[in-house]
Amino acid sequence: MLCVKPTTDEQLKKEIFSAHGINSDLAQLLVAVENDKILGYTAVEPSMGKLTLYALSLTDCSDLNNMDGESREIAEYLIRAAGNYAYNRLLTALVCEDMSLKPVLSLFGFKEIDNKLSLDIKLLFKRCENCGSSQ
Repeated sequence: MLCVKPTTDEQLKKEIFSAHGINSDLAQLLVAVENDKILGYTAVEPSMGKLTLYALSLTDCSDLNNMDGESREIAEYLIRAAGNYAYNRLLTALVCEDMSLKPVLSLFGFKEIDNKLSLDIKLLFKRCENCGSSQ
């Protein structure tokens, strides 16, 4: 079963943060794992009411502009996990300054605003149409 959660592997975290120039005690590495195989990760950091996405990587996908269905599904799991991480910390948005991620993030509703990609958390988690709630 695919699971996305903050890693406890400090060496992996150190390697990825170093590769992306991330130097923060608040940053976390959310890793997608299935059957003990890492399928991808996103590096995030809470700051000023928002969650910054520093990196998004899929293990078996070298080109995020040309993802197959499985890669797109893993990317969605990672983005939703980041959104959940933000939501649980009362943060209101996801933001990303890495414009190379625009093609993949725009698939999930991110918009370019002031040279950053941004998504309001409430747009990521829409109310279920079948839940029967009138709110």
